[in-house]
Amino acid sequence: MGGRNLSYECVRKKVKNVNIRIRPDGTLFVSAPRAVSYQRIEEILRAREDFILRAMDRARERMDQYRNAYNCDEGERISFMGGTYTLRFAERGASRVDGENLILVLRKTEDREKRREALKRFAEKRLGEYARQRFAEVYPLFSEATPMPELKLRVMRARWGSCRPKSAVITLNTRLAFYPTAYIDYVILHEFTHF
Repeated sequence: MGGRNLSYECVRKKVKNVNIRIRPDGTLFVSAPRAVSYQRIEEILRAREDFILRAMDRARERMDQYRNAYNCDEGERISFMGGTYTLRFAERGASRVDGENLILVLRKTEDREKRREALKRFAEKRLGEYARQRFAEVYPLFSEATPMPELKLRVMRARWGSCRPKSAVITLNTRLAFYPTAYIDYVILHEFTHF
């Protein structure tokens, strides 16, 4: 397709249609009824070539953004909680946003992996603080439907958030900290609507 050699995984199951999905890592996945031949599946794939190639490119771009989200080089410009800051490292004090600088405090400032971990911890802390504040503001709209949900944060590859209505838990992707706050608000409100 489009000058590329593509492979795909096909699972036969009880479905009515041939379903095409591009996984977060950019691989092609097909689920199809048992009665549909591979020849027919490939005809359908070729008919959807433009969609498939665009979706694969978008998935790869997202994966590249994900990999580059924590480069953590001194002086790097980084988007964080709606602002753009210059990344700085220090061995004393507390990690913080100071003017146009995002200062991360850790002992071995030359260790890239430790810098990434410090950024992840700081992002999770700040996102948690922001999300709890937004939960308190949004919750009155849903108070009759659910108790105040528990907030969990973790890095997710394929989702920005998830909601478990029965256990009243909303999980947010820690990577949201690197996007504008309007996006975070949108995901929070979306997850609340599951109640």
